[in-house]
Amino acid sequence: MSVTHDHDAIFAVMDELESRTGGQPDHPSVVQLCVGGGTTGRRVMPDLLEYARGYLDRGWSIIPVGSNKAPPPGVRWKRYQTSRAKPETLERWFARADVTGMAVVLGDVSGGLCCRDFDIMDSYDEWAQAHPDLARTLPTVETARGRHVYFRGRAGSVTKYADGELRCGGSYCILPPSRHRSGVEYQWVVPPPPGDLPFVDPVAVHLVASVTQQAEQTEQTQQTEQTKAIGEPVKREPNCVHSAIVTTIPGRPGERNSRIWRLARALKAIDWLRDKPAGFLRPVIIQWHNLARHRIGTKPFDESWADFTWAWPRVRHAMGEGPMDMILERALASEPPAEALIYESEETLLLAKVCRELQVNAGGDPFFLSMRKASECLEGGSPMKALRLLRMFCEDGLLEVVQRGTPGPESRKATRYRYLGRLE
Repeated sequence: MSVTHDHDAIFAVMDELESRTGGQPDHPSVVQLCVGGGTTGRRVMPDLLEYARGYLDRGWSIIPVGSNKAPPPGVRWKRYQTSRAKPETLERWFARADVTGMAVVLGDVSGGLCCRDFDIMDSYDEWAQAHPDLARTLPTVETARGRHVYFRGRAGSVTKYADGELRCGGSYCILPPSRHRSGVEYQWVVPPPPGDLPFVDPVAVHLVASVTQQAEQTEQTQQTEQTKAIGEPVKREPNCVHSAIVTTIPGRPGERNSRIWRLARALKAIDWLRDKPAGFLRPVIIQWHNLARHRIGTKPFDESWADFTWAWPRVRHAMGEGPMDMILERALASEPPAEALIYESEETLLLAKVCRELQVNAGGDPFFLSMRKASECLEGGSPMKALRLLRMFCEDGLLEVVQRGTPGPESRKATRYRYLGRLE
């Protein structure tokens, strides 16, 4: 007789049995850990479990992460959006060799904890100079790229900006003393105070003000630059142009080319720009490149401009008008396939739903799906990441390759797949 092991059910039973032993944890608080201990003045580096216990004592929902900043196999972090792990669970997690750090699950489960993620230090410095009292008191973490500022707020989701994110639920943030894959250690610049964090309205204290100012500056720059270029001011739909810019900023190095293609499709969707020559849009691409520079390394503007001038006349479908856009809309509105529920990542589930919708659209025939098209379904995903997910689907029996694609500018064809799950 075969037995199917449900890790979450097994762990729940273990938690219940272990909780009957009672007793209170004997460990230092997060504040003590952050500022060190003893009287020697030397900074003490406690182990991960001590930190995790301290955070749990604050009422925060803690999960383990590996070097890729994701929970290790067998840990389904979404269950901890509604309930916090028990101390015995922390002990088991942080005894694992593949656990190198920890994260806090944001939202109601952690007392309404929110985080303003500043990916650009200039944006954080601007806010801190305008609000020195909050900058000195709100718990703040130094990250590899900028700062995480924590506070209590209204539960919500993740809102993306050009300089980072505002996270108030539905996500998690890496906590000290985790180590970034670059080698940088997450550290508290302003440790959490004893007791509850202050409740903050992020709009009232301008935690998103730099984004608003950036939008206004973007629109003004576009008007000024395009006035110089063509002799007339641009007065039509500047918000649409700004939206096209900020929603196509790369998430990491290696995404510049695919994001420029998306930028071209987004600009084609603006009626009054659709038939303009590429040269007309040069000021827009300058602004996009300036905002994307911190994500794409030291690539000169010439490379971004060359990629855009190649893509602009070759866009066949504007954003929202192509067949893939309709497939994506149907996928977003549907429930994940039962066969895909073994996956935890939202973007993995979305790609599985897209594959199902493509098969429905193709009927009994196999469907074409390129790495680039698949990557457009992933938030900040690269074509290589999309390819890895598609290969994983094939290994797991969700897809099969009917005909492999062919590279080359003259005879390039996407790979043809068949979806093997149920189509209901």
